[in-house]
Amino acid sequence: MVDVVFTGGRVVDVRTCTSRIANVAVEHGKIVDISAHELPAKRVVDAAGLVVAPGFIDVHTHGAYGFDTN
Repeated sequence: MVDVVFTGGRVVDVRTCTSRIANVAVEHGKIVDISAHELPAKRVVDAAGLVVAPGFIDVHTHGAYGFDTN
């Protein structure tokens, strides 16, 4: 049993270039599993309708260049 599991969120994994609904297990502050299956935990956080982005530290930026929307 892990410390916490975030359930049912849209997991964005830049390492594998995937985006899917999954559960994310965290133990001692580190991600130990990402699975579509139920994961037992001491604490469960319902992340349904939210984006879970493991490994992202801060995506906020003040870029000097605009983004091309064409």
